[in-house]
Amino acid sequence: VIDSCGMNSPVRSNLPEEFGIEKEVARNEKITIYRAFFNKASDEAVEAKFKVMLFAGGELGVNWIASEDDHTDLLMGRFEDFTLEDVEKFSDFLRQTNPRLGTEIIRGGQFVEIPVRQPLSVMVADGYAAIGDSAFMTVPLIGSGIANCLKASRVLANAVIADKNQSFTAETLWKYQQGYYKELGAGLAPLACGKLLLLSLTPEEVDYVMDNGILNEDLMTIGADFTGLGSMNIDPRALINQAKQVCQDPELLKKIIACGVRMGKAVAACAMMPKKYNAKRVRSWAKVYEFVYK
Repeated sequence: VIDSCGMNSPVRSNLPEEFGIEKEVARNEKITIYRAFFNKASDEAVEAKFKVMLFAGGELGVNWIASEDDHTDLLMGRFEDFTLEDVEKFSDFLRQTNPRLGTEIIRGGQFVEIPVRQPLSVMVADGYAAIGDSAFMTVPLIGSGIANCLKASRVLANAVIADKNQSFTAETLWKYQQGYYKELGAGLAPLACGKLLLLSLTPEEVDYVMDNGILNEDLMTIGADFTGLGSMNIDPRALINQAKQVCQDPELLKKIIACGVRMGKAVAACAMMPKKYNAKRVRSWAKVYEFVYK
């Protein structure tokens, strides 16, 4: 069974306990998204063609509005449930400063949930392999994951093809988990620590990191071009300047140091993953890996 039934997969959530596979997703491990393309109500120019808002209206989440030539793209994302009434209220608020945002939805208009967390600790069992959102393969900081799933499908196919006896046991499918973590998972896991840091910031701390260049537009968009810590291209001089700014806020510094420690534990946990499948060893390792994010 190849389980690509999504974040709330009924397959994964009903697996036997002895498989040792996580079933539930915590609320801070998923973000609820509303996205719709609205008609263009005006040709009037806007201050910013693409605008990202954090903590809009005091709500924990991210929002964007993109004014395109023939429509306006609106996204709302929150770490709690919200309703269409909330969407309409926020849209009316945005129309006060963005006259291009119309009232007619020409595409989209649905609520969806996206996993933004570390990859699944155990992805395989006898006759079972999870992939895609069911294995939490999205980039934790931005929620995109289609490319990761396509790469994972090749790793899974190779593991299946290599099983000449077609037994498809946890032992033979473990090559899939090993290959995925080597190629992608070990880089994504520490990024989930960064997401937890962002969720811990207060609105005042968000203002501080933005006003002082600690978090800028380059860092906010860099997530679209990398899949792990190893592929980040960081300017050492900019990093030193950002560190100086952070040191001026003791509470923020504590949170960032704690995040760094957590990231180190995540990297170490991934490196400790058993090379070969042994049910007892895998379960013990999974507990260590999962504890990093508690």
